[in-house]
Amino acid sequence: MMMKLRLIAAAAALVGLSSANAIPVDQLAGAEKIYIAGASALRLSIGAHVASICNNDLDVYFSKAGAAPAKDGDDHRAYACTLKDALNGFAAGTKVVVFKRDLGGSGQGVAPIAVQGTSDARRLQAHLKIVNDATCVRTANASPVTDFQLPSYVCSGTESVVSHAGISDVEPNLLMQGVNLGSGSAVDISSLTSKPFVQALFGVIVNKSAYAALQKAQGLDLVDSPLLNGVPDATQKDLFERNIPSVPSTFARSAFTSGATGLASSARGWNLLIDTITDPKVVGKTLNVCRRVAGSGTQAASNAFFANNPCGQGFGATSNVATVTGTIGVKTNSIAVVEASSSGGVETCVGTTVENAVHATDGKAYGIAVIGRENNPFANGGDKGYRYVRLDGNAPSRANALTGAYPFVYESTIQWNSNTVAPGSTVEAFLNGIATASKPSSLLIVDADTQEGVMSPPTSYGTRASLSTDELKFASRVARSAGNSCSVLKLNK
Repeated sequence: MMMKLRLIAAAAALVGLSSANAIPVDQLAGAEKIYIAGASALRLSIGAHVASICNNDLDVYFSKAGAAPAKDGDDHRAYACTLKDALNGFAAGTKVVVFKRDLGGSGQGVAPIAVQGTSDARRLQAHLKIVNDATCVRTANASPVTDFQLPSYVCSGTESVVSHAGISDVEPNLLMQGVNLGSGSAVDISSLTSKPFVQALFGVIVNKSAYAALQKAQGLDLVDSPLLNGVPDATQKDLFERNIPSVPSTFARSAFTSGATGLASSARGWNLLIDTITDPKVVGKTLNVCRRVAGSGTQAASNAFFANNPCGQGFGATSNVATVTGTIGVKTNSIAVVEASSSGGVETCVGTTVENAVHATDGKAYGIAVIGRENNPFANGGDKGYRYVRLDGNAPSRANALTGAYPFVYESTIQWNSNTVAPGSTVEAFLNGIATASKPSSLLIVDADTQEGVMSPPTSYGTRASLSTDELKFASRVARSAGNSCSVLKLNK
């Protein structure tokens, strides 16, 4: 499996390959279609895996954005190509389209998948509809794409289908607990075949204005910038690991559980981290929290890590998560908690909505959130307006997470229902192939934007002596107890 799409594109150009092999929107008839829902934090992992098994003919489809500040592709994505090799029952050259629903997060990768009755309407989920009409619009990007994060088409329609499988950031059982259900209800998950996927890193992010203020307050704005082509570049200093400011986990925990008060007289807010010399208007600034909805695996991981919820039920303290309280502002609320239905929505909330909130007297707004570490604020050469911060001095890097130095790590799963996916079928074999994509040899060749946020669970590989030096960079040595995100993270290999 060759994964570096940019390198693939360059190689293709050298041998004179044309884009004629790309599957245009009107030639999807007869393709094998695989529908997957859930875990928007791992959307890049799925896209990266699909791209790795394709010929140089990948087309990518994004959903049309809804109301601002939503962006194209926040809710749905799909990947169409021909298989470059025979794979899990499908012949080489087979047309495949893999649909990935991010809307609703990990909960959509569990409950609708587990429902057993074939006539139960709860099995139906909206997925991107790809048709040759005005609902799908060709973009200015190349076809086939040279980066799976760039769409060749944007489609506005959806259709109700039964998903073949679901992805969740945490095990299905954790998403059936009260705090993670929202307005839904638990379902019987005993019918699920659930397998480990990748270990996912999660990170705390803040908007650029908050990041710059934290850097200045911690004296990190004076540290030498990294060299770009031998020349210091001040605009890139926040990419140098030692320049990353730190946020205490106690502060993040307070923000995510309403323990910080912002505008209240006690002013337990941003002023605890940013002094008045750095920002004379910091006292009383709104604590803007962007987060995922209940049912999101990212939110479930955040609930477990920061609030011990539901993990503390029956044997320890459990904190309530913050409730939705208002809209983003500079000094308009003590705390403003807003929800998004996908990881892309959280990126936009922090990096666009919060970052662009400015008051003539009180200055810039500050915001904080949790997202999967595989997301890259500089993807495709852009700048999404947010930055990852350290937690308690520990940088959210794969290198730190491998041995537990950075502990915000949970194991994701992929699951399907035998009532939907027949045992022994080519679809089941294809899904099993996705499950094995967590091996170090597989992660070694995934897209660079994805690599920082994923690791191979210890159960996915044998002895460390059997791995190459490069494979060891993805081989996690830590794990929680199998299928139990409430257990402690400890060294395993």
